[in-house]
Amino acid sequence: MLFKILVALTAMYFVLDAILARRGRRVFPFFKPKTVERLIERRRQIEWILKCRDIPEEKRRIAQELVSSATTAIDDFKKKGHADLMAIAAQVDVAFAKHLRPFKRNGFMEFVDSVWVVVLIALCIRFFLFESFRVPTGSMVPNIYIGDMLFVNKYIYGLRPPFTKLHFFRFKEPTRGEVVIFMYPENPSQDFVKRVIGLPGDRIELRGKRVVVNGVEVRRERLGLFNYVESRGGEREAEWFIETNQDGVSYQVLYSQGADIDHSGFLFDCKFCDSEFTVPDDALFVMGDNRDVSLDSRF
Repeated sequence: MLFKILVALTAMYFVLDAILARRGRRVFPFFKPKTVERLIERRRQIEWILKCRDIPEEKRRIAQELVSSATTAIDDFKKKGHADLMAIAAQVDVAFAKHLRPFKRNGFMEFVDSVWVVVLIALCIRFFLFESFRVPTGSMVPNIYIGDMLFVNKYIYGLRPPFTKLHFFRFKEPTRGEVVIFMYPENPSQDFVKRVIGLPGDRIELRGKRVVVNGVEVRRERLGLFNYVESRGGEREAEWFIETNQDGVSYQVLYSQGADIDHSGFLFDCKFCDSEFTVPDDALFVMGDNRDVSLDSRF
């Protein structure tokens, strides 16, 4: 929902900004008018020609005069009317096209120069702030479905430089009941999405299909039967519960139909079932919400 609101606000901003630009204004007053931004870009092109091109002296004098005119207009744009500013920008553009266009950089270099900052910002967002993931399996049904796109906060548990396992500036620790995405320990190239059940130092006991954390059983209430489509296209029916952990966090889970102590619904050998253990200091105990078709900390 928050993502949709951000997209809508962004679209509204660009529409209003385009309308106000016709009057030489911006949505945010502290942003320079687009005519001034155009002059800044043109001045940058002329300064590059003066610095990097060997041009005739007459052309050099004209280029210096254009830089001076553009600089004056940029510095004094608040004192000028929009019509005056547009006239100066047009004069600079005409003179540039007439005298200096043959000396400008080629289109590819202009493109690279204009987009590298945008690319850098996008990479920083991708590596440090937010990332999208598509869910390929049904291990988190009925809360996250096959094919769902998740938009993930990457910095909340600490900034991680790319291709490392180091974390800096940790803002919070994971809590029980949170859904997290992590690198699968046995194959770090894979990302798994699961729910945090136990924190470091917690005592976990699995009694059949019931979960006990630090001696307190996770409460659950049966809602009925739940039908969903598996990743291979077949339909599956499971028992539908709502669980509430000791911190008051509630979420829906599915179990295969059968007795409480029956593990026949598991797709894998359950290493920690019917046993009690302590979560190591450097680990979390996580489980999928679709309990009997989830490869998670039990295995």
